[in-house]
Amino acid sequence: MSQLELKEPKARQSKRLQLEFSQEAYERLEKFKLEKQAGSFAELIRDALRIYYWINEQEKLGSEFALVKGDTVQTVKLIV
Repeated sequence: MSQLELKEPKARQSKRLQLEFSQEAYERLEKFKLEKQAGSFAELIRDALRIYYWINEQEKLGSEFALVKGDTVQTVKLIV
């Protein structure tokens, strides 16, 4: 066999989803993508899902979340 071997492509490990957004939600997503300098909408949504999952896991463990601004601390209940 020659030095150049043709290999079968690996099976795709990811799954493709098609999402539908209202115009307002799409514009918000697009603005956020630019602010976060995300390479794609998929990257932005994957990051958001990772954070959402972490928040949910922390709440299941009994954690509380707080907003801290200067000396003010306000406990918040996140709806997940």
